[in-house]
Amino acid sequence: MNNSIKFGLLFVSLFIGSVSALADECLRRASNRDLIAELDSRLGGGNGGGSQYDSVFVSYLCQYDGDMMISLVNAAGSEINVEVDIDKINNCNEMAGVLSSNRSRISRTTVIGVCDYSGDMIRYSITPQGIITKISKVEIDDVPICIQQAAALNRG
Repeated sequence: MNNSIKFGLLFVSLFIGSVSALADECLRRASNRDLIAELDSRLGGGNGGGSQYDSVFVSYLCQYDGDMMISLVNAAGSEINVEVDIDKINNCNEMAGVLSSNRSRISRTTVIGVCDYSGDMIRYSITPQGIITKISKVEIDDVPICIQQAAALNRG
């Protein structure tokens, strides 16, 4: 065999071996969470909104008195609760149904609207890290119109 071919084969073998060793070292240093997050992002992360590690799961529950409990659980398992004074169980159930269908997994900062007992819409921002913030109160003063506008916001 020609010396230049031998040298070329030796060079390619050494190059592949060093790349393989480097890849092995990177895998050893990466945590399982890092590897899963990388795989999730390469596979599309579900609907393109991020992975399960940067999402918050939200439930909207109506209490016996008609008040809504908004409960956020983040990837670490921490829970945050916010209570909204709605006062009527039927109104609460209607809004909770729309929210549960459209806003149960938050993978990017999202605004939701919930109508209080007086027909005003309280707007909250929810982040994928599990932070909920009251951002404004829109004075509508009409419960049915408020519920209609909140449904449009919460479906969008």
